[in-house]
Amino acid sequence: MPFEYPDEEAIVRAALSSGGGVRAIAESGEDAAWQALAERLRPFRRADGSYRLETEWRYLLTSA
Repeated sequence: MPFEYPDEEAIVRAALSSGGGVRAIAESGEDAAWQALAERLRPFRRADGSYRLETEWRYLLTSA
């Protein structure tokens, strides 16, 4: 199931709203955290400016 975002602002804002994002802002400041994350997400940018992240979910079910 992919996650899709219309633009850089949407994807970076979503990522920074997580616990890790809040910590990054607290430690480095919002501008630095934003720039670092935007740079890391650039490979997922599509030609129309939107972003798409593919996900893989794996489950392990066991019984005794």
